[in-house]
Amino acid sequence: MTILYQLLRSKATDIYSVIEKPDRFSEIIDVRSPCEFHDDHIPGAINLPVLSDEERSLVGALYKQDSFEGKKLGAGLICKNISKMFESVLKYKNKDWQPLIYCQRGGERSKSVATVLLRTGFKTNILSGGYKAYRRYVLNELEKLGNKIEFQVICGLTGSGKTKLLSELNKRGLQTLDLEAVAKHYGSLLGQYPSVTQPSQKQFESNLLVAMLRLNPEQRVFVESESRKIGNRQIPTVIIRKMRNSKCLWIEMTMEERINFLLKEYTHFVENPERFLNIIAKFENYLDKNNFTQLVDAYNKRQWEEFVKILLREHYDPSYLKSINKNFTNFKTAQIFKAENYSEIPEFHCTMAESVSKTFK
Repeated sequence: MTILYQLLRSKATDIYSVIEKPDRFSEIIDVRSPCEFHDDHIPGAINLPVLSDEERSLVGALYKQDSFEGKKLGAGLICKNISKMFESVLKYKNKDWQPLIYCQRGGERSKSVATVLLRTGFKTNILSGGYKAYRRYVLNELEKLGNKIEFQVICGLTGSGKTKLLSELNKRGLQTLDLEAVAKHYGSLLGQYPSVTQPSQKQFESNLLVAMLRLNPEQRVFVESESRKIGNRQIPTVIIRKMRNSKCLWIEMTMEERINFLLKEYTHFVENPERFLNIIAKFENYLDKNNFTQLVDAYNKRQWEEFVKILLREHYDPSYLKSINKNFTNFKTAQIFKAENYSEIPEFHCTMAESVSKTFK
């Protein structure tokens, strides 16, 4: 057993080696339970759980009462599940297959799988410290990058097409960071992606790091002005703090232009209004009784222009202006890009992006 554990220790790999050269491994295998994997995992990893969610709960409960009996139960279940792996996924792996195995802390679950794989003849490695080591890496790197990157913040009232401009800038080769795409949410009460669940906070941060590692920290990065939370996900403090102290630009559009833009963008709402009835009810907490009554009336009559106008005038515009004046220190010196200067062009955000790219070369 001592020789075996010495062998396992010799196969331990630190997280920085994994991140720097991920291609050295055939696959990255997360042997934690499905719920743990769903909450967050190393990008590209696949889940081969040695314990199901129910089994992990059962073993944990028994272990608290009697550690020896808990270990016995866990060992039996793990052996059974590893056997199933050899009957399915592992059945088709050849001897050149070289996986990296990890569990929560680099402990018994990953060692159990690695032991069997090593004894079988597979060139197996274990992630030292497991998922916990990866999580520390994510937080540390987000802190470093958040302090290093210089942002240019795109500001504008709701419906001014900030995300659209961000996309057009990206097409033109400028660096952008789309926080709403990473969070899978448009960032408002009506901002839920159709039929899409937001990632967990940990997975959001992992995905955010992947996006930020693609950026050159020596060059400006365009980002949309956001509140601290996008849906139910919170932007890391170091990043939101840096954004709020960054230079800004302002998209100026009329109320009518913004209404038309939003109705084109939120077609899923107009086409399936019944799905959003519970969300509309939440506006009762943000509007006075008269405005909320008018909002519901416009909704019931499917008067979408009036519905959007009430939301913008009575809720979104005042809230946005209050927040941006309070939090974004350079907002008052923002360079203004007026939609009216591009009014003759159907896709004016494209032309506006050209102007922005020339201005901030």
